[in-house]
Amino acid sequence: MPSAHSFHNQFNSLITGAGGQTGYWLGKELEASGRKVFRSSSRCGDFQLHGLDQAGIWNILDGSRPDEIYHLACPSMLEDTDQFERDVFKMSVDVVLIFLRWIVERSPKTRFFFAGSSEIFGRPRLTPQDECTSPTPMHPYAFAKLAGQHLVDYLRETKGVFGVTGILYNHESHLRRADFVSKRIAEGVASIVNGKKSDLKMGNLQAVRDWTHASDFARGFRLSLEADCPGNYVFASGIGRSVEDFCKVAFGSVGLNFRDYIVQDQSLFRVDTPLPRVGNIEKARQDLGWEPKQNFEDWVGDMVKIEINRQLESPE
Repeated sequence: MPSAHSFHNQFNSLITGAGGQTGYWLGKELEASGRKVFRSSSRCGDFQLHGLDQAGIWNILDGSRPDEIYHLACPSMLEDTDQFERDVFKMSVDVVLIFLRWIVERSPKTRFFFAGSSEIFGRPRLTPQDECTSPTPMHPYAFAKLAGQHLVDYLRETKGVFGVTGILYNHESHLRRADFVSKRIAEGVASIVNGKKSDLKMGNLQAVRDWTHASDFARGFRLSLEADCPGNYVFASGIGRSVEDFCKVAFGSVGLNFRDYIVQDQSLFRVDTPLPRVGNIEKARQDLGWEPKQNFEDWVGDMVKIEINRQLESPE
């Protein structure tokens, strides 16, 4: 199979979930490398994946003829609803199979990336986790992501598909949705700086997460489909940091002491896993030459500063 490093006259990439945070950064990454990018999102001018059956998706693929597909689209909150469960399994299993079958039958050289999740490790029995760590999924989102990963593995092993699953840990930027703790902290600090609030209510400050900037992940996705051989990769920082650590950096970036503003709210408190989910990125480092470049303190500070300016420009 020819290397994806060797572009033909028009190298086409397709991104699903392009309207989300990671899709935005991936689009920038791919366009900077010279690819023509087709996007599936709810934005005007993009095609929408939601609601399409196999025939509809195959029509889009036949028209765009992508050399590589990055499948990021999936509901991302762990909601306990029937509709959420149907949607997450459709995007992580049904649509994955539709893409892979199209590759097998119509475009064997097309390469495929599936956005998996560290949620498959549930309550991990060891830390850090790597690509060989036994999964222990604890909810429908994790089960769906694990099923999608197994599908990619199966078609890679039985049909020779160049299929990659990225096992993704927390990835952040100023584009993060407000229902994620990183963005809520950035918004809270900005509101205090702008005089809109006097404190920030938080839950478990000792919960540990493995945070990386989303643009670093986007570079890793590209490199994984440019590799000589397909495989699964953990994308993470490899460093576990507590929510308190995040608060300290976020407040410190504007000269404030987080202890003066944090109010613990028991209604927001969630018990963390006994062992933290932290990724071992050695395989990505060895195979792809990948590791995060963005400095944690810098990008957290950038999230806060961007949010301060956003609130000033668009007062609510």
